[in-house]
Amino acid sequence: MLGITGLVDRRERELDAAATARPRDPATYAAVLERAANARRADPKVADALELPDLYYQLAMEYQTLGRHEDALVAADEAVDAGLRSSPDPRCLRAEILMILFRVVLIPAVVEDAHLVGDVERRGDGVADER
Repeated sequence: MLGITGLVDRRERELDAAATARPRDPATYAAVLERAANARRADPKVADALELPDLYYQLAMEYQTLGRHEDALVAADEAVDAGLRSSPDPRCLRAEILMILFRVVLIPAVVEDAHLVGDVERRGDGVADER
């Protein structure tokens, strides 16, 4: 069984290898970040060695790269809750993810729904008429 130092060393080596791999694989890096965050939550002694705010911030970035915007939002919130400090305010990360989520996920869904309902034509007064 690995001692706490061995576990932390292993997590740090995994993080470094995944972060610096070329080409970098976002799915692999996200999985390594998840394991590191889980190890930190499971053992408070790991908390001293691994920076939780940074882990969650990096995880939010990787989730965005993977198109996992809802997971990115959760990770960003956890980074802020864990004490992330940044400029601009770290809550801006949440706003950025919400804008991407709206643009990438919600708008296409609304457009698709409009196409399913029927063709929509704009009248001169800006009101949509279904045809």
